[in-house]
Amino acid sequence: MQPRHLLAPLLLTAALLPPVAAAAAEQQFRVDAAQSRIAFQVDARLHLVRGTLPVASGELRIDPGTGTASGEVVADARRAATGNGMRDRKMHDDVLLSAAFPAIVFTAEGFEGAAIEEGRSTARLRGRFSMAGREHAVTLDATLERHGDGLVATSEFGVPFRKWGLKDPSLPLLRLADEVQVTVRLQGKLTP
Repeated sequence: MQPRHLLAPLLLTAALLPPVAAAAAEQQFRVDAAQSRIAFQVDARLHLVRGTLPVASGELRIDPGTGTASGEVVADARRAATGNGMRDRKMHDDVLLSAAFPAIVFTAEGFEGAAIEEGRSTARLRGRFSMAGREHAVTLDATLERHGDGLVATSEFGVPFRKWGLKDPSLPLLRLADEVQVTVRLQGKLTP
């Protein structure tokens, strides 16, 4: 059998094999601030203090193949609210220092997980929080829900505000828990 006759069976075999998956490429997540929200709560001994913090903007780029991530999500510290005017003034003036530091920023630095495919998945995002003039390294576990180019990412984590050097607004009879529990829900579009 001559070599050119061997070529036809090889080409046929190659055509019947399943395609090899391409290497994961960078994906970009553009956050829709109007559809996203941040909620927080802290146990204050006799009751639970709840509040909200609006998302101002956000764009994250991840590359599952290399584990890199970049971009940021920005929250408007000046609009953090618990529904109690006196408590909110104390939070802004003494804890968040929102007049001097109007934004709370998460800057992405690393990604652990597969490329974000259709349906539900999980991932881990590493980065830094900048708030009240200080930076803190964090690792966030996230649940991802993708439908077409729409993506909803949710994450729950604790902020140990005393350890992070933020002022403790506790009163003698109203002692706050050690961590503020934060729930982030980001909604937006995912593009390759």
